[in-house]
Amino acid sequence: MSKVTNISKKVDEKFVSDPYFEKKHFGLKFYQTLIAILGWFGVILPFLWLMVPFLSSHPDYPINFLYYKEELPTFQFLALFLGIIFVAILILYISLTLKNNDNYKNKLSTQIKFNEDQVEIRKRILENEYTKRFGSAEFRKSVKSYTIKEEQNFDTHFVQELYRIGEE
Repeated sequence: MSKVTNISKKVDEKFVSDPYFEKKHFGLKFYQTLIAILGWFGVILPFLWLMVPFLSSHPDYPINFLYYKEELPTFQFLALFLGIIFVAILILYISLTLKNNDNYKNKLSTQIKFNEDQVEIRKRILENEYTKRFGSAEFRKSVKSYTIKEEQNFDTHFVQELYRIGEE
């Protein structure tokens, strides 16, 4: 049961990470917030563009705009069209969120994401290599400070090669 719990914690960490909601990242937050505000202006501006002549056509209003009668049906069509699109997107987002939550709850949190036998083989391969290069596990754990010689360093793809050789 503890293996499933550990896997669930790892999956949780993957789902929750978003740099926008982490500390710092001020440039990213500013940029994304600015883009979101500009996007909302793009949604609201057509409504304002069509509403201003209607609202300011009253004789007491200091600035009188000339408006065309075709603007009212255009405004109504735009409101109806965007309202339908909004409801469709809302239904789509809610259904996708429910599906994602169901997948997370029933599949991702209970599935084993790796081959446990392969992990054990890889641990043994690495432990053998560590023992060859750096000494026994007891020695490595008891030493407070250890300087590695240049020839003891791993090459860039050394561990991948070890895994490949060990799995053959």
